[in-house]
Amino acid sequence: MTVKPSLEGLRFGRLLVSHRVGDGKRHKWVCACDCGNTAGATYTNLTNGDTKSCGCLRKEIAAALGRSRKLPGRNSVEYKTWIAIKGRCYNTNHQDFPNYGGRGVRVSDAWLKSYAQFLRDMGVRPTGMSIDRIDVNGDYAYGNCRWATDETQANNKRDNRYVEYRGLTLTVSQWAGKQGMSKQCLLERLDAGWSIEKSLTAPVRPRGPNKRPRPKKILTKE
Repeated sequence: MTVKPSLEGLRFGRLLVSHRVGDGKRHKWVCACDCGNTAGATYTNLTNGDTKSCGCLRKEIAAALGRSRKLPGRNSVEYKTWIAIKGRCYNTNHQDFPNYGGRGVRVSDAWLKSYAQFLRDMGVRPTGMSIDRIDVNGDYAYGNCRWATDETQANNKRDNRYVEYRGLTLTVSQWAGKQGMSKQCLLERLDAGWSIEKSLTAPVRPRGPNKRPRPKKILTKE
């Protein structure tokens, strides 16, 4: 019989796994929910994404849906957020496209095709928060997005990434200034997969106004 790995200390949605109770096939994992409640869930329900909270998330979504069971309409912040993330990733005329779709950031198929799935995964937006990608180079997808405050997002920008080179650790902005290049140039090099040394030391070759080519992405063989 295959022994399933321990889930203790792992996070699934709003749930942080505390400990296991019961034996054999009837055991469950006790979890602390972000809302302050506790909940028990099976290994399968946690790992396949069926259980993400103690039930509070389901209640929030139900409240947003209302008795009519219709999704929040076009005027809801959740719907506007969903439209916005698709626009900045796929609309080349969007003012933010260069920093999102232009860098290869995409929206997961599940969210791209379904506003309902986006709402189920993210829940209702808390007051004063907006959508944030945990990995700033990752996609808009379940597990990489959260509702976050402006302060949290300010500390999670690409140019706040720390880079260590020859024993010195600085932010991307600090390294760019130190090496006499723009932070955009350095970010493009790092995002293209260049090594830290090459990104920092390769000469910048301007080719006329606004004509500096983007670094070619390094392709790796699978």
